[in-house]
Amino acid sequence: YITFTARESSPGGGGGSGGSPTSVQVTRVTLGSLPANAIQVVPVTGNTPVNRLEFKTTAATSFSMDIEKLTSFPVPDAPGIVFERMNLKPSTTQSIMDYVIHFKVSKFSLQEKGVSSSNVVLMRYQNSWFTLPTEKTSEDGTFVYFKAKTPGFSYFAITSGSQSAPPQYQIQPTGETSGGFTLPSWGSLNIGNYQVPIVFLIIGIILLVVFVWLVRR
Repeated sequence: YITFTARESSPGGGGGSGGSPTSVQVTRVTLGSLPANAIQVVPVTGNTPVNRLEFKTTAATSFSMDIEKLTSFPVPDAPGIVFERMNLKPSTTQSIMDYVIHFKVSKFSLQEKGVSSSNVVLMRYQNSWFTLPTEKTSEDGTFVYFKAKTPGFSYFAITSGSQSAPPQYQIQPTGETSGGFTLPSWGSLNIGNYQVPIVFLIIGIILLVVFVWLVRR
């Protein structure tokens, strides 16, 4: 089952960087017992830019998350034009992986700030700001919808992005994953009209060396 609890906080102070975070609303998403090895798709309602969460369970667990909508960060503000500031605080990160955050930006805000939807990104703070590769998923008459995959949770900002912030995560990894992070996949070489995986070439070379060694004994 899914329950939502929202509470308002009095915004104090202000500004876009430094000092204590100012939370204007907290939305708590609470899930019941979750089975192991299952992909969870959790819709989120309320006055929050996050409209859906996705993750995979590696073992049976229970889970809740506080989504704090902020007016300022206790760290340097995110680069670019900032649409939303958030702090996502899960009850646990044990037994869950492959986190995907779905979020939305109003078309009015995009037009007001002069930002194209193709430039909107989700950024995560981890000692500095990192850009999470962000994909536009759909739009309607009011909002443009996006998704981004993240290796963890902390402070997030929906912004117009920055060229100086390096990508942190691939949305659609081609290799195997471990604990939510991408491991490199084997490439291939073109030989004539064929593509030969590099691992096969390495095995072939090893076998050839062993054969030559046996012949010369």
